[in-house]
Amino acid sequence: MRRSALGHDDADQADQKDKTPESQAMSTEATLIKQHVIDPEICIRCNTCEAICPIGAITHDSMNYVVKADICNLCMACIAPCPTGSIDNWRMVPKAK
Repeated sequence: MRRSALGHDDADQADQKDKTPESQAMSTEATLIKQHVIDPEICIRCNTCEAICPIGAITHDSMNYVVKADICNLCMACIAPCPTGSIDNWRMVPKAK
């Protein structure tokens, strides 16, 4: 085991590097996933996206349509059929545990 000029082992320095803000940010990014955003101001609630989704990742309530990020496989099948283009943005959301 090599020692640095200050007498620290290389392993100690490696442990300290893992606690940097950059490494913490990377571990946070690893828990984020992409989610389609259906713009409620543009969406006409025609149900095309929900009907076309091959895996049932799109659902709705009386107000909005939502893509379930934990189910969506990012196949993009919902994008082109949307008559208003309301599904064209992404957001990063925490991955469900």
